[in-house]
Amino acid sequence: MENERAFIDDMIERYVYQASRHMPRVGREDAVKELRVLIADMLNERANGLPPTKKQLEAVFVELGSPEEFGAKYKNTEGRVLIGPAYYPIYIKIVKIVAAAVPFGLGVATFIRALLGEIPYYLGVAQWLAQSIGSLLSAFGAITLVFAVMEYKGVKAEHFSTASGPFDLPPVPKEPERPQGIAGVVASIVFTVLFSLLFALAPNIFSVYTADGSFIPLFDAQRVQTLVPIVFLSMALGIGRELYRYLDKRRGAVPFVILTLFGAVSLVFSMLLFGDGTIWNESFLVDAAAGFGSTDPLFGFIWSNVTHYFPLLFVFAFVLETATNAASAFGRKTACT
Repeated sequence: MENERAFIDDMIERYVYQASRHMPRVGREDAVKELRVLIADMLNERANGLPPTKKQLEAVFVELGSPEEFGAKYKNTEGRVLIGPAYYPIYIKIVKIVAAAVPFGLGVATFIRALLGEIPYYLGVAQWLAQSIGSLLSAFGAITLVFAVMEYKGVKAEHFSTASGPFDLPPVPKEPERPQGIAGVVASIVFTVLFSLLFALAPNIFSVYTADGSFIPLFDAQRVQTLVPIVFLSMALGIGRELYRYLDKRRGAVPFVILTLFGAVSLVFSMLLFGDGTIWNESFLVDAAAGFGSTDPLFGFIWSNVTHYFPLLFVFAFVLETATNAASAFGRKTACT
């Protein structure tokens, strides 16, 4: 009996803690107190004066819903028809991450362009402001579209969690919590945004630097400028893919098909960028020979093959990723002991 009571108390603490993580900071303490009282009242009602049991607590948790869903009810999401309460907390979290990553990436790209003498600093600030607004609107649109499709398709919130039952709750951490589950997604999104912005707005950073301090660009800056919309679309697609991979943890044909479509469209964008080879700097070999004082034909052979076969890397990556997704979607689950 004592062990069961200890189990019930521990599960209540876990549920309350997880729910509190999805409640707004303002009024969180009062909301937590209300939740504790609510659980106690619901348990007492079912126990009818007797000590509560695990089955009664399980029924209470089922009625309350997942901690994420219950905590989200305290946030004012009324009127938001595209994204419901179950999705809204993670949606806001991702939006905040992108809202910080995009201006930072643009700032780095602008600083490098100014450092290379491509634009004056005062003009760079104006461009940074204008490009930040446009890029943020595109990124927010892509994020909102992913969540709206989830809402429209009725993908349930429990698919976003690895929990398999009402009692499958992580313990309350003894030390201040350090975000882990979303850390990889954050890193991937920040890298995608930063690399895309640097490539689109400061392509000359991808250069070979000589001993005298000059640089030989790998890419044709003018050609890259004509492809900026494709670069930004590819960036938005990459963000959307990472979000979907994080949000929908289901196995089976549906997530496999969706991830394969993401990969296929990404492959098309990569081919549009690198397929015809015009994105590379045509005078690279001549400039490199002059900068390093070498006309070794082996260097020209290597450069020619790299630029010619570079698109095959994207094809290989697509095939490898598709095979990995297939193994994850249809592979047999292994039992954990």
